[in-house]
Amino acid sequence: MKKQMSEHAQVAKLLKQKAKQLGLEAKSSSQTYSGGTNAKIWIYSGGDQEVQELKDYANQFEYGEFDGMTDCYNVTNSRDDIPQVKYLFVNDERASQIMKSYPGNFWEYEFFVNGGEGSWSHFVYYLKKVFPDNKWQEVLKGYINEQFKFPYKGNGYVFEIKKPNKEAA
Repeated sequence: MKKQMSEHAQVAKLLKQKAKQLGLEAKSSSQTYSGGTNAKIWIYSGGDQEVQELKDYANQFEYGEFDGMTDCYNVTNSRDDIPQVKYLFVNDERASQIMKSYPGNFWEYEFFVNGGEGSWSHFVYYLKKVFPDNKWQEVLKGYINEQFKFPYKGNGYVFEIKKPNKEAA
């Protein structure tokens, strides 16, 4: 007797297949728990347009959304013709993957956009906004090649990655 694959496992498999078709390097998983099911996909390399295509494709597999204001889950996209999950997560790990090529521990650094310190995710958000069409990946790779020595300027923004001065603290 052949065991049938669960819906959440089917969603994870479909997402992984679509990512591969789009030329993205990705990993997927699924999970079931008392509150429902989920599928997750982590994207490690590829272009911005392909990542957006995957996100658009993935939306059909989530049958609703959580409303934090009312603390309720609203079923807004229930379909019988495809497998679906309660929660779907598309995790863009491309920037972190690029940073892993840095020989040191880049988490020891501070991230600045236009002189204001922010989080790593804030920094990456603005890189993608200011340098679209995959140029942000080249900027980040340039930082690594220069070991974060120089600020990068473009389109009216200044991006800096600095090691904190522990002696001043």
